[in-house]
Amino acid sequence: MASRTPVGVIGVGLMGEVYARRLVAAGFTVIGFDVDPAKSERLAQFGGHAGTLADIAQKCDPIVVAVFNTDQVEDVVERALIPAAASKIVLVTSTCDPDRIAALGAKVGDGGRAKLAVNLILGLNRLALAEGLVFAARLGLDPAAFLDVARRSAAASQVMDTKGPKMIGGDFAPEGRVRQTLKDTQLMLDQARKAGQQLPLLQIHADVLQACLRPGDSERDNSIVNEEIRRRVL
Repeated sequence: MASRTPVGVIGVGLMGEVYARRLVAAGFTVIGFDVDPAKSERLAQFGGHAGTLADIAQKCDPIVVAVFNTDQVEDVVERALIPAAASKIVLVTSTCDPDRIAALGAKVGDGGRAKLAVNLILGLNRLALAEGLVFAARLGLDPAAFLDVARRSAAASQVMDTKGPKMIGGDFAPEGRVRQTLKDTQLMLDQARKAGQQLPLLQIHADVLQACLRPGDSERDNSIVNEEIRRRVL
């Protein structure tokens, strides 16, 4: 694998670091860049290499873009990847405005729309799990025992494995931050308005996430919606 063309990772935050670690573990050479030098330097701790945007544009193929929002994606692509990486595969993993991403490439636009729809379902699954756990506890059930039952029921989802233990244990170390999830949710609602569709369940999700900002939890994991539902006791 090491003889292959390096893979570039632009944005070495929560998700970018996960991508970089998995690529390195699979034997790929990874060159990463982040505006925070400390994040770029951390690559060396698990076998990656820090580089500049120019290095990535010239040396890497494919290039993974894992920055925060649409503005940053456009900035990276227009400032660094065009035209230097015009003939290369660029994978935009950020949740973005698909219309604006489509202007950067029709294939990426289709991927962006699919990602919005998938993330909508994922977020609602997470919210439903949180509400179910709180409801079970109010009925006098042990949350951990109930989660085990739910995992083996018709309602089972991957979210139960990834977020259930965090909700029960009160472990809100960020894997997906509240503020970023809210940003993605607002983007979905904006796209739905343009498409002439109401998303009533997603609006409730957005309201719960917005409430999670008030106690100062914006940087914590999005599984903390469990705590906001717990606070809504009659």
